[in-house]
Amino acid sequence: MCGIFGCICEAAVPVLVDGLRRLEYRGYDSVGFAFISEGRLIVMKDKGSIDDFVRRADLDSLDSRIEVGIGHTRWATHGAPCKENAHPHLDCTGSIAIVHNGVLENFLELRAGLQARGHSFSSNTDSEVIVHLVEEGVRSGMDLKGALVSASRQIRGSMAVAAVSSAEPDRIVCFRRESPLILGIGPSGAYCASDIPALVKYATQLFPMPEGSLATLTKEAFTLESAGGERIDPCAVGVSWDLAAVDRGGYAHFMLKEIHEQPLAVSNTLRISAEYVARAASLLLGKRILLTGSGTSYHACLCASYLLNSLGFDARAIISSEFEEHLKGQPLGGAVVVGVSQSGETADTLGAIRHAKRLGARVLGITNTLTSSITSLSDAYLCTQGGPEIGVAATKSFLTQLVALEMLSFRAAVASGSLSRSEYDRATSEMASLPAKIGSLLGRLERIREIALKYSDRRDAFFLGRGINVATA
Repeated sequence: MCGIFGCICEAAVPVLVDGLRRLEYRGYDSVGFAFISEGRLIVMKDKGSIDDFVRRADLDSLDSRIEVGIGHTRWATHGAPCKENAHPHLDCTGSIAIVHNGVLENFLELRAGLQARGHSFSSNTDSEVIVHLVEEGVRSGMDLKGALVSASRQIRGSMAVAAVSSAEPDRIVCFRRESPLILGIGPSGAYCASDIPALVKYATQLFPMPEGSLATLTKEAFTLESAGGERIDPCAVGVSWDLAAVDRGGYAHFMLKEIHEQPLAVSNTLRISAEYVARAASLLLGKRILLTGSGTSYHACLCASYLLNSLGFDARAIISSEFEEHLKGQPLGGAVVVGVSQSGETADTLGAIRHAKRLGARVLGITNTLTSSITSLSDAYLCTQGGPEIGVAATKSFLTQLVALEMLSFRAAVASGSLSRSEYDRATSEMASLPAKIGSLLGRLERIREIALKYSDRRDAFFLGRGINVATA
């Protein structure tokens, strides 16, 4: 996973740095920028965090009038973390730059063909293939937009791309397929980013790019169209949290802040409309239930599978990366797949959902992001309403997923008759007390610190659990 940010606005350099800082949770092993200055393309990149890079780079020497730039913060998937593999990547002429989030499945064959046609590569990444394909399109007479569309048609795999060219210095061209990209318009310009936290400071209107779409940003506006050239009317989305939600708020780091936000986050999840929960729960009735997620979301699925089975359902948790292999050859027409992802954009989970839909399964999404790919693929969904989670380690997202899955399970059990109304009322009453109980635990931080210090020098730790507690352990 990587983070992309682009802007066409006044004083673009500090805006670009700040935007990338707000995406650093998506990757922090290398960073880079490409700016257009007086018709020239300037690229600066290196391994390390954004703050390390800013300390080393001479950003103050850049023209304060620069208005166009794209940036990237990377979590290496193809190629080691190093300056050569950092984005942006340049074409052979040094006039086109791209940043990319995603995975190209056929990059080896594309790279071999490009090298045979005389292209020189400077990195070991899959992403560099894109800029050389764009270069070929431009060389054949296309503009930057047409060349990016042409490149996308040759590529298999996921890609969110932002591209700039010194030949078209007043614009940024973006394309997305399977990886997220959001556009923003504000009083000072136009923006694009992998996630909303990078945009809330600058944009007053936010527009998620539809799957397979292309955008051209200028300072005043943007246009949105399909890869076939048909105009798309952008659909704005509302955001229920403000800039304070993506700042540390006086805490030493985001993880500590988000631990303390857990009581409020759980309260917000418990306020999900009963009608929405009932509608989602109806999908589970009489169905084989397959819960899937990655990382911590998988552990939430595991916990929910124990609960659902105890309530009389046929439920199984499958980690998303193994979903297709695990169910190879099995028809899924009588199944419902519950896809769980904080961002709603987890690649393996999206792959599992798409595979399940091809085989006839219904899909229920559990996510923290209303505008995500998972919600658009789902027959029904619940949004956990936990607010942005910037810390890499899951805290409030895990708790809110557990709560949403419990609400869903108990509501389905009442509908199926395996749980009485009085038992349901008792369970929901217990759940309503969770925010206060979590707050009480957070009030014992000094005791928690004492325990942490006591065991902090131990080399190994074993976490034991049984039954539903296996997931937590």
